[in-house]
Amino acid sequence: MQITGLSNFQQTAFVVTEACRSTKYETDRRAAAREAIDRALQPYASAVPGGLAVEVQSLSLRMRCHRSGLSDLESYCAADASLQMAVNGRDGSGDIKVSATKDVTERAQQGLLCISTMPAVTAAVDKALAEALVELQGGLSGRTGIPAR
Repeated sequence: MQITGLSNFQQTAFVVTEACRSTKYETDRRAAAREAIDRALQPYASAVPGGLAVEVQSLSLRMRCHRSGLSDLESYCAADASLQMAVNGRDGSGDIKVSATKDVTERAQQGLLCISTMPAVTAAVDKALAEALVELQGGLSGRTGIPAR
């Protein structure tokens, strides 16, 4: 199984609000993404004579931070992850083309420092990937006869 576009999983979220604009929300989920993709799609790749080509087409990350409450005690940030993936292959019936697009938002309570909301970025990326893989498995299941998990 070939995987391209894993570099999309290493990037800095774009902060779209004034609050926390100077904070760098950098994430590198390449290793975790490779492991998740291998685990989820390898059974399908093994069932296709030429294997499968997985393409991580795009991942965009945006962070919105909101200050509220007395002394900003109710402040939070929300990370938006938008992921597009495709899987291609060929079996006896012809071309296999399956794609998935997922948009996910995760929130984190903001403490004294903006960077304390970084787990929201990681969670949004991981959740978008997990949901995209489930959708890809569903599309591959019909072609390979292997049930989706």
